[in-house]
Amino acid sequence: MVGTVNGNREYFEAAVRDLAMAEAQYPGWVARLLTHPVQGLDNYAQLIETLTSGGDVIKAFCEIAPFPNEDGRTAHLQRAVAAALMEKASELLAQPPSIQRVDVLADKLPNY
Repeated sequence: MVGTVNGNREYFEAAVRDLAMAEAQYPGWVARLLTHPVQGLDNYAQLIETLTSGGDVIKAFCEIAPFPNEDGRTAHLQRAVAAALMEKASELLAQPPSIQRVDVLADKLPNY
């Protein structure tokens, strides 16, 4: 899942823990929160459109596959997704985004 976080890595990690705890205590809750999935970063335009004009959107998110290597990740960060985000940044964000490399902090469990 790719998302924006108005905080640092510590806040993001806390959010991952909180969502996991909520799902453990209230099965199905996270699926009801994550209302608008978009498949793959190549569909970035759909994600941007959903974020900017979706009236019933609780949480839009993008499901992605991991990059096979660092070269793939670097090439992706320099292409259309980053350009589209920067183009819409003034509409979507209070300040310009900082696009950073991150490691996987959470992953979907099989059959979950």
